[in-house]
Amino acid sequence: MDLNCKLVKKTFNAKDTGEVREYYSLVFNLADGSTIEQTVKSDKAKILIMSYNLSKK
Repeated sequence: MDLNCKLVKKTFNAKDTGEVREYYSLVFNLADGSTIEQTVKSDKAKILIMSYNLSKK
């Protein structure tokens, strides 16, 4: 089974400090037109980005 998704960088405001923090999420499009998201740890997201960039060369 092949699944297609997008890796998206998102932000949120921390409740305790008000600091803007970044995180990554895999966004999958569903058959009914909606989406589902799965957060990804930063180090794994960076590996995905690096792999994608290497495959484009």
